[in-house]
Amino acid sequence: MGSSEPAAGSAPGLTRVNIRTGDDPPPGARDHTRMDSLPCRIVLQGELSDHFDLAFEGLSLHHELGYTELSGTVADRAQLWSLLGRLFGLGMEVVTVQAGDGVGPLGLGNDV
Repeated sequence: MGSSEPAAGSAPGLTRVNIRTGDDPPPGARDHTRMDSLPCRIVLQGELSDHFDLAFEGLSLHHELGYTELSGTVADRAQLWSLLGRLFGLGMEVVTVQAGDGVGPLGLGNDV
């Protein structure tokens, strides 16, 4: 039978981890800095009641001419897709979606 003893100079069950301090990441390291929030604007067909304010926390609801505008910022694209999934899951008709630097001035009259 073969030996199950660790190689000379190593301890069983331990992994060596090199920790580097300072501002510069080591070559090839991934950048894990947080993205800036993503401005977004979503226009829906129909006027949502004000109790939906709680369902879309962090976004403002504005009503005009049979449309509802959700506007504000989301953490990232994943949160935007999650929000759109919730809207579609509730059977809401999405008319317009704008996200990122291309979000224009607020006001339903711009796209509808």
